[in-house]
Amino acid sequence: MEPEIRYSLAQGYNRFHIKKDSDAHYVFLLGNCIIGETEHLCNDLAPQNEALAKFKRPLSTRNAEFMPWVSDFLDSDNIPGVLLMAALTPFVMPLIDETQRSRFEFNTYVYSDSGSGKSAITKLLVDYFEGSPNIINLHSNKSEIDKIFEYKHCCVAIDDLCGTDSNRERENNEQKLSENLKRVQTPGQIVRDGKRIKNESMLFVTGEYLLKSSSTLNRCLVVNLKDPIPPKEVNKLCRNKDQYLEMVRHFIEWVCKVHR
Repeated sequence: MEPEIRYSLAQGYNRFHIKKDSDAHYVFLLGNCIIGETEHLCNDLAPQNEALAKFKRPLSTRNAEFMPWVSDFLDSDNIPGVLLMAALTPFVMPLIDETQRSRFEFNTYVYSDSGSGKSAITKLLVDYFEGSPNIINLHSNKSEIDKIFEYKHCCVAIDDLCGTDSNRERENNEQKLSENLKRVQTPGQIVRDGKRIKNESMLFVTGEYLLKSSSTLNRCLVVNLKDPIPPKEVNKLCRNKDQYLEMVRHFIEWVCKVHR
């Protein structure tokens, strides 16, 4: 009898080959949630780093109906439906051939006046984990911002480029945001603790205004919320967020199943 193999899963997609099967099989690790073709792997699966994050979806919502939530989101006259498509993109991007991937990589930049609901709707789409470790404020220091990019093959967010009376503070914030947006335009390497780390996340950013540099924005999906999102709509979507997280799980599961 062959000994059972224990697989240590990295965050994001993990690719496996099974004996007598020419196809690759994929398993996705989202925080501590293992998603995908686990039935083909009669082995012990475990995260490499169990302390990284815990997926927010309660077990009670597994296989819950999520289409009402999707309908509420897409039927809204105030929320651009493209934001939902953008939020699902990082779950597909890593499976595109690496030589072609740079053609499709982008960030998402949501801007509008203060109090419009841009931060609430962005956090709703990006907030998969308990404690929200993949979402950070622009005023955080560089090492704290770098840390969010540990969350591979999913969305991360930098929130709140806001207007300020201080020209120096405004310039510093704009430069910091610009540097992080440009990570997708470069080979995607960042340095933290003396080590080079490949950026494999999709970045959502929010701001009260748009940066002026066209070179910074040329790989951005720019979304302007012209009208404030009614709090009633946001509250309903947030109240039923378990349905969204279940949709994310189903989507990743489907991608793992159909991709070969």
